[in-house]
Amino acid sequence: MKRLVCALAGALLAFPSTGLANGRFPAANQIVFHPSDPDRMLIRVTFGALLSQDGGKTASWLCEPLVGYGGVQDPAVAITSDGTLLFAAFEGLARSHDQGCSFSFVPGSEKEFVVDVAVDKQNPSSAVAITSSGQGDLTFRVQVLETQDSGKNWAFVGAPIDPSILAETIDPAPSRPQRLYVSGFSSSIVDGKQLRQGALVVSDDRAQSWIRRDIDLAGDQSVFIAAVDPVNPDRVYLRTRGPEQDRLLLTTDAGQTFSTVASLPGAMLGFALSPDGTRVAIGGPVSGVWIADTSSFQFSKVSAVEAQCLAWNDRGLHVCASAFLDGFAVGISQDEGKSWAPFLPAYQGLTGPLEGCSTTPPPTTLCAQEWAQLRATLGLDNQAGNGGSSGSAGAAGSQGLAGNGTSGQSGAGAQGGQSGQGGTSSPAAGAGGQPAPPPEDASSCGCATVGAPAGLGGLGAALASLAAALRKGRRRSR
Repeated sequence: MKRLVCALAGALLAFPSTGLANGRFPAANQIVFHPSDPDRMLIRVTFGALLSQDGGKTASWLCEPLVGYGGVQDPAVAITSDGTLLFAAFEGLARSHDQGCSFSFVPGSEKEFVVDVAVDKQNPSSAVAITSSGQGDLTFRVQVLETQDSGKNWAFVGAPIDPSILAETIDPAPSRPQRLYVSGFSSSIVDGKQLRQGALVVSDDRAQSWIRRDIDLAGDQSVFIAAVDPVNPDRVYLRTRGPEQDRLLLTTDAGQTFSTVASLPGAMLGFALSPDGTRVAIGGPVSGVWIADTSSFQFSKVSAVEAQCLAWNDRGLHVCASAFLDGFAVGISQDEGKSWAPFLPAYQGLTGPLEGCSTTPPPTTLCAQEWAQLRATLGLDNQAGNGGSSGSAGAAGSQGLAGNGTSGQSGAGAQGGQSGQGGTSSPAAGAGGQPAPPPEDASSCGCATVGAPAGLGGLGAALASLAAALRKGRRRSR
């Protein structure tokens, strides 16, 4: 395994200018499912996105130039009821109505930093996105974009949000259509030091008016909405990003009060709520995966897998793992993380850019140069079907990602399945202990750092810090 990691590192260094995975190890870090067909999946990776129609057994690659974004960013992704693909990028809100063959930016979004997008779980033809574009003097233009027709038409809606807030995530409440939540933080300079105040902004009239609820970050740097309870619109889970540990917060009164229910050493990149809201999973590259009942929050460690993301649907609990350390890129568990059935092992199911597209230029052309590098780096040169994924494309307006495969659970325990790491120590605050961190490894989040402009003093450092925070936040906002 060490040889594989070293070989990959050498291959990455061989392509510094084009920046495979933008200089980062190839990794998956968000999974979203089609609202009505769990076989249809969009997996965000550090080198674009993977599109699967067979539950993850095989996947086509959507390179960054095809979607229209670049640099070190991991845009939030979503799928609407008709299969439209959405990417919230710094370049704008990108959408594809033809299963990834082509993308265009939503008019009016091209000049905005679109930092998040979320589909309404109860009405998946509806989606909201949030902008957070700098205006100078530590202020931001924070606006909500909304569609009611699966992304065909979008409009900026409602009142602007408090311009002192750098927004990071947005979510509708599944059980109350008019309720929207936005998270972020405000920054101020006191005695040359930057101070941050977290915020959860709440609307009960679909963005027409907002109420700000302050969050004590307790030294943490930012806060992200993890989930809104499926049946209780006042119950919201949030993650904070700290210098040494991340916390899981809970509000049961729409942000009037908050409590810390768990903390993990290192980054809490993974969070998933069971479909009925009764179970919760958290995890990270250092801490592994932990599970608890949402009535008690007594967490138990179930796996040592290096979780980069978690997602939970009726098929089971899904994890973004380390293909080079855990043995699989994405896995599924039907026993709440005690064992994993891997798919896309070491990306061997990656079939290449989409084929069969009638667009000009087609994805096979737009992604050709990067695909040659990616294929060699991931060891796919000897894999059949490297040219692309036949039959993946479709006409505009189709249901998108039409799946006919199984749940992708074959090969359970074959590659990198994690045995249960049972235990009684809990990461829940006040539950009598913190999880003992496993030995440190060589993994890294690979986030970009932005230096302060020369000669601007404390304000320049703060602006640089905010820019860096916005980019780093994309790694864990979803």
